[in-house]
Amino acid sequence: MQARWFSHRTLTFYEIELELPEDTELRVRDFYRKHPASDYRHALMVGISGDGRVRLWWRAMCRGFCGDDPVYLPIIKEAVGTQAEGDPERYRESTEYHRNLNRIPPEPESPPR
Repeated sequence: MQARWFSHRTLTFYEIELELPEDTELRVRDFYRKHPASDYRHALMVGISGDGRVRLWWRAMCRGFCGDDPVYLPIIKEAVGTQAEGDPERYRESTEYHRNLNRIPPEPESPPR
């Protein structure tokens, strides 16, 4: 999996290339046995943070009354992207918009090194 993103919070571009762990297929098959597709909706989820971190997990959402909704299987607990080249000026207007709505801090934080 490859990802590239811009953090409005740190005004930084990040990128990462991830390989799934070797046991991923076996773990997901076991997860499906415990949470069958007939009872659950399954999805691969990716979380990308504004400070360069990435998480990857498998999620099962109950289709009815299973009692344990949702259920998660961590695939990659945390990985850190690297800073990438890019011009943050192209996002200046949208950054200010989100700051004015208090969705991101008013002052940029120092990017992680």
